[in-house]
Amino acid sequence: MIYLIWSLLNLGLVIYFLVICLKAIKLLRERVGVFAAVIFVFGLLSFLGQSAQDSYRKRTDSNDLKTWTFVSENSLEEHVVSFEEIELEANIISKRHLRVKYGNIAQSQYNIPISASPYTSGFCSGTDWIPVAINVYSINNNKEFKYSVIAVIEWKLMGLTLYNQQKKYDGIIDLS
Repeated sequence: MIYLIWSLLNLGLVIYFLVICLKAIKLLRERVGVFAAVIFVFGLLSFLGQSAQDSYRKRTDSNDLKTWTFVSENSLEEHVVSFEEIELEANIISKRHLRVKYGNIAQSQYNIPISASPYTSGFCSGTDWIPVAINVYSINNNKEFKYSVIAVIEWKLMGLTLYNQQKKYDGIIDLS
């Protein structure tokens, strides 16, 4: 519920900000001229359009998700590569997932995790979910994987980070 309230607060503030900007543009056009209003709009767009993303991390709402690779696929038989997907967290408006790719070691039936990719689906306004570390390993006679995901949730208000919340997700993926 807090995610929904936070998203609506962010959306409301952005709409209010746009209304204020439109009034300011109208006032500038009337008082100073059209050229000043155009310069103000381009200046405002350049300020708002700057990317706040750091190049060293990939956010889960981008098309270029960060993938944690545990072993090279070359050491595995190609025809036995499989995927398992689990839901780490669900709230009213969004879900966080972990997709694990795994396969068998050549000439063996031992399952081994190849890579893991986290992602978010749904409406994610006002928060950024940034996975920091992912660990996946085999347990229970090769029938399950144990996973651990450490992530940071950045709570933002109009693009400004107000609070960083660390979360840890642990669990077991059944391969049966």
